[in-house]
Amino acid sequence: MEGAPRICWMVELICLRFSSQPLTVAVALLGIAVANWVTVLALDTVIIGGGVTEALGMPLVRRVRASFKENVFPRRCRKANIVMTKLMDEAGMLGAALLARTQHTRPG
Repeated sequence: MEGAPRICWMVELICLRFSSQPLTVAVALLGIAVANWVTVLALDTVIIGGGVTEALGMPLVRRVRASFKENVFPRRCRKANIVMTKLMDEAGMLGAALLARTQHTRPG
């Protein structure tokens, strides 16, 4: 992934340039949603994944994290980690395999 830092820098620049666009609003709302779930469920880690996250990478995660920290309450919840998935395209297959394993190992 030689070009990854350059691509991330360009994505960040695009996000800053078009800050009033729907993606920026969606990222801010995602940060608010994460803040709400962390508060309600006392989560210590939130993993963000999916096509948009994989395409935009860490610039997106940084912006979600910023929105989260701005909106989370109480302040002690700011310690929660927000990370990007490491499974990428393999997440669906892993989930399906775990589901199949669960279905076939149930007693009775």
